[in-house]
Amino acid sequence: MPPTPGSTPPGSTSPVWPARGERSTDGALLGRALAAWSRPGARTHAEPGTDPAPPTAPVHLLFAGTVDGTGVAVFHDGGRIARCTDGRDGQDAGLDLARADDADLTTSGAVVLHRQGATVRYLLAPWVDSAETRRIDQPDTPARPLDHPDGLTAPTPAGGPADCRGATLLELHSSPVVADRHAFLLTDLGGLIPTHLTYAPPPDRTPADHTQADHTQADHTQADLEPREATAQDALRAWARAGCAAPDGTPGVRRLDLWSFAVQPLPQNAGSTSWVCLRADRWDGAGSAATAVVLPGSGRPQRSDGGSGRTCSRFDRDTVSWAWWRSPRGSEFLLAAGSRRVTRLAVKGPNWSADRSTPDRTLAVERPARAAVQVEALLDDGTRISPPPEARPQPVHPRGPVRPGGPVRTRDPVPVQSVANGRRADSPS
Repeated sequence: MPPTPGSTPPGSTSPVWPARGERSTDGALLGRALAAWSRPGARTHAEPGTDPAPPTAPVHLLFAGTVDGTGVAVFHDGGRIARCTDGRDGQDAGLDLARADDADLTTSGAVVLHRQGATVRYLLAPWVDSAETRRIDQPDTPARPLDHPDGLTAPTPAGGPADCRGATLLELHSSPVVADRHAFLLTDLGGLIPTHLTYAPPPDRTPADHTQADHTQADHTQADLEPREATAQDALRAWARAGCAAPDGTPGVRRLDLWSFAVQPLPQNAGSTSWVCLRADRWDGAGSAATAVVLPGSGRPQRSDGGSGRTCSRFDRDTVSWAWWRSPRGSEFLLAAGSRRVTRLAVKGPNWSADRSTPDRTLAVERPARAAVQVEALLDDGTRISPPPEARPQPVHPRGPVRPGGPVRTRDPVPVQSVANGRRADSPS
């Protein structure tokens, strides 16, 4: 099946992606690559959820060239990206496959061409006008220009935000002909297609009141919930603080979204902290989420796994989380926070409880010592939600496990003793 000289890249709305590379007419290289795809073997690697079978649709050539001494050919068959690398010392050609169906301008902005040691080289889409790199842990440092002659970048550090070691991000800017200089961030999670990073800012501090809200306010609220590009300064700082709490840092993640769902003033005038929910959406449709908080004096976020399913997606924006915090004065506080529709927070521990209305969707209760607790939130429609039983806050370690679960919802109220304004709760329940 001969490749065509030019092709439409992943995503029907993307402009034409012509074949590039100095070996795009090398029949021998292309023949070996297509033979490897037509007969998958021991050196075939398909990312999770990707069909390893030979192509059944027309195959289009995106690139063919020599990269760091290795022959590389990249194809697209309408739903998958295939990267074929020449074998060495008599080995068969290597074949890597990844899903790319319904990709858009951002998720088809780059393909990993070659890995060598701790570096990676990308092939950028032809509609990328300029490229830069930036460290995720240095949000206030200007991005550095990245050379990419004919779309092939110089080697850049590999690794994504989930490893907690200061990942290098790609910041790409599209041509004004395509999308008015649209800027977006990509990160390497070890797969064939980099992952798109997005951000949703914290809500305003006004309590939910749907009885008086007009359509304009409702539209504004919905717009606030929609993820946006993570290139603004507030987004970069949020990713720097909490990015390594991402629930999934493996190949096959299409998008990582960081949603800042609450901002909490800390007791004893100790400043404030942000509560975030990070969501990973995979190319195969699966997803997972984790809530996290970065507390003063802590170098890494405390994460509570939110489970799989729709948690923290645009289909389920209701969440609640909690963490213990020791103030600079040595006091222990149970902190809790909920998303926009939360109107009340309740916490129950051994022989004590606290329950109060929360206009700012946060709660702080001082306790003599840490203990196991149950946390629950009341939504504006009467639904009660709570973190999954497995969601115990814990410091993030590189490549931490993801546990199943999700917010627990119920309409049955759990009676707890009320302690007004989050003051010390010492009375028995």
